[in-house]
Amino acid sequence: MSGRKSVNMKSRGQDLKLYEEAVAYYHSEYERLHKLKPTKDVKAQIAEVLMNLGDTEYGLGEWDKALSFYYQAIELILYMRPFKVKIDLYRKLGRLNEDRSNWDKALDLYHKSAKISKKFNNEHLEKVYRGIGRVYWRKGNLKKAAEYFNKSLPLARKSKDVTLLSNLYVDLGNIYSETGNPGRAILQYNKGLKTLDKAGNVFDKSRIYNNMGDSYLKQLDLKNAIKYFEMCIKNSEKTNNLRMLGYGLLNAGEVYARSNKNDMALKYSDRAMKIFNKLNEKYVISMGYMIYGMIYRNKRNWKKSTENFMISIAMLKDLNIPYYLAKTYFEFGIMYRDKSDLENAKKHFKEALKIFKDFGAKKDIKLTSDVLKSLK
Repeated sequence: MSGRKSVNMKSRGQDLKLYEEAVAYYHSEYERLHKLKPTKDVKAQIAEVLMNLGDTEYGLGEWDKALSFYYQAIELILYMRPFKVKIDLYRKLGRLNEDRSNWDKALDLYHKSAKISKKFNNEHLEKVYRGIGRVYWRKGNLKKAAEYFNKSLPLARKSKDVTLLSNLYVDLGNIYSETGNPGRAILQYNKGLKTLDKAGNVFDKSRIYNNMGDSYLKQLDLKNAIKYFEMCIKNSEKTNNLRMLGYGLLNAGEVYARSNKNDMALKYSDRAMKIFNKLNEKYVISMGYMIYGMIYRNKRNWKKSTENFMISIAMLKDLNIPYYLAKTYFEFGIMYRDKSDLENAKKHFKEALKIFKDFGAKKDIKLTSDVLKSLK
């Protein structure tokens, strides 16, 4: 589209003023195009402007506004021939629904995007396949997730999309991390960091720092875990990466809870929950309630601890996220053990163990089995 003004994605979080200028520009373009005769070409241009507005609002953390712009764009060209812009629109709608834990809707939108992409020489198919893989990962289907990540990898290499390539290394690292292979996970994360360094991409480092911290947290290496979560927080604040700031804060809150530094844990978790309630990212909100359960368990406030664990479990069941459901059952079991209610402790540990076994999470299986044996 002629005269298009774009936000440089490598530096998109570094200058909020750039976002504000982009919003103003796209609104003026929308007004200009709206005055023209509504030909198919003009409608396609308006749809692209609306999509750009959606991208900008997404970057600002205004996800409701982003969704509104994306849906307006789709509505405008829904019954027209499959313009290339539809590939990106369906993919971005898929991403937002994925972010908000609407898994089935996200998959449907990603598959619509893939179908159109195949009519245009597989344009952006590498991004669509990664999105599908991420939904399966969230749903706990690691085999399917790995299948789509590996489908995306050669396409990402061919397109020379360095950021996507880095993200895929991290995605595969997450699978290793959750199946009890932290060493291989860290290798993948380091590959991701090196790839970003070559591209001079600072913004996306936050996600890798967070995931490295999470891998160390799964090993209960709290010293290295907090080191990387604090690096994530610092980098996210520097680049105005709101979403990853929330992740870093919440995960650091869990480390502080595990270290019995409850005031710090509460402070970090409260900051994170404000971010995720704004974004309405349900999966992460559910984990926030788990961490609150841990904090109040430490404070021996059994009532508040129980309330928060129960909210987390209900949300995770509804969202169908098995690994973190098992993790919450385990932490809830610890609470019952600490208050000497061994019957309920065993019940929750057994629930956790069953899911960990289904998931093939070796380290979690061993830890939970050992805790159960210690109660006999």
